[in-house]
Amino acid sequence: MKASSTLRLALACLSVIILGGLAITLVQLADTALSLQERLQRLPAWAAWPLAVLLIGLGLAMVYLVWRLLKPAKVQPPAPRVLSSDALLERANRLQQNRLPALERPANAPNVEQPVGHAAPLTDLSESRGSVTEDDYGAASLEHAALSQAVRAEVDQLEARAHTQSLYVALFGEISAGKSSLIQALGGANPALEVNVTGGTTTQVTQYEVQLPSAPFARLILSDVPGTNEVNAAQRAVLAREEALRAHVVALVVSADLSRSQAAEWSWLQAFNKPVWLILSKIDRYEAVELAQLKAVLKQKFGTEPICVHSSFQEQVEVQDAQGRTTFKSRVRAANIAALTDQLTAQMRRFSSGERESLEQRRSHAVLSSLDLKLAEAEQQQRRVAAMKIVAGYQRKAVIGAMASVAPGTDLFVQGALAVGLVKNLSELYGVPMRQLDIDDLLKWFGGRFKASATILLAVAGNAAKAFPGLGTLGGGVMHAIAYGLIFESIGKALIDCLAALQDRSAGPAALKLDRNLLLAGFNREMQDHKALISRAAKLAQAIWSGEFKNHS
Repeated sequence: MKASSTLRLALACLSVIILGGLAITLVQLADTALSLQERLQRLPAWAAWPLAVLLIGLGLAMVYLVWRLLKPAKVQPPAPRVLSSDALLERANRLQQNRLPALERPANAPNVEQPVGHAAPLTDLSESRGSVTEDDYGAASLEHAALSQAVRAEVDQLEARAHTQSLYVALFGEISAGKSSLIQALGGANPALEVNVTGGTTTQVTQYEVQLPSAPFARLILSDVPGTNEVNAAQRAVLAREEALRAHVVALVVSADLSRSQAAEWSWLQAFNKPVWLILSKIDRYEAVELAQLKAVLKQKFGTEPICVHSSFQEQVEVQDAQGRTTFKSRVRAANIAALTDQLTAQMRRFSSGERESLEQRRSHAVLSSLDLKLAEAEQQQRRVAAMKIVAGYQRKAVIGAMASVAPGTDLFVQGALAVGLVKNLSELYGVPMRQLDIDDLLKWFGGRFKASATILLAVAGNAAKAFPGLGTLGGGVMHAIAYGLIFESIGKALIDCLAALQDRSAGPAALKLDRNLLLAGFNREMQDHKALISRAAKLAQAIWSGEFKNHS
């Protein structure tokens, strides 16, 4: 109770002091203003007015300066990347040759650009970091070679389509939406085009040249693509999406209100800034009132008027003859595709009258963006392989150094030079500038993690060494060697994850700061996986027992 009274008394005194100070300040300001006004009145008009204007200007300048100093600085977003087919082909060649392109310099990194006339540096995976052979890459290396060839084929196809000066329209959507039937209705009877009511008939991308009577002035190529959301047909869905990127115009064909997956497909298509149409097929299944309600719902949800159509189909009709006998006959109901034909004709007119270049640019950007993403993923995988080889090399040196030490300790500073080399090599590989101060700070952090994990690491090393007769009797040096090997590998993997995360530019320059929380989470993940930790320790013990490290020392 006494402490509470003392606190209230202290707060009351502080309030009096603050309010008193404000009151005195206001009185002084008022006195200064009155004094200034009185002195200005004594001056002649030709001197008083310029002086008053000057004082007001100085006051405004002071306010503006304070505002600029206190205003938070705007973070400039990184400039958008300019994609070109030549640059992508060069990256594809590097990928096939197991050579990594130099990463783009971050916006706030030191200026280390090459002089004019010099090519961008390459990281050759066969240099001092250790050769990356076909065995190291395995299946991934073959995938990279296939990707390189696919990039070349895609770029060639992009240029070939541009030379045809044809309008490419892809009908995109889930299985059984009626895409193939619509193409058949637009192009007339076509024996090569199979339509099956069971759905999933289209298994590959097929193109059809259609000549509309209302638009004889331009070529129209319709692409029939496999339906999405088909069970066990992920590769067909990939083909469909790739063809959607290649087209000038994409028509999403639906037969009802959009499901969640269809809405996601719509958003994905809209992101490429190309004309995207919404076609509502099979409208013969709806009454007039139901169709009007469905059209209103689609327009409200997706901001576009659906193009309502239905293809031809057979229906059973009841026929009564003169004797009153009733029979059922099958007849073909004509297709209703007038709305789609009008939309295609209008688009072809715009395409022929000056919109072609704009559509080509958007189509090209969509295709090149997709290739850029695929190459970036492959390059990141390639870079990770090289990074893991760096970690393995320094892990080997750490184990050899610990075994050679007379009295090995548990502090990472014992192997400080190796730790510095590990951080520098990894940061160089990922193109992240690291100052010596940053490296020293990381080493202190690593040292703390090693001390905290030393007990469990030494215990794991001891258990692993017991599996090899005679290894456990060599003393603490072997135990510390295994522990150092585990810590170097764990730190290396955690650091690789952090450096890889820095390549995401969406968060702006602030993301270029190494995320200590992400680093800690990665390290803890490696340390808490006891099963993997024991397996890694056993491999190190096996290597030491077999003399592998001695042979490479």
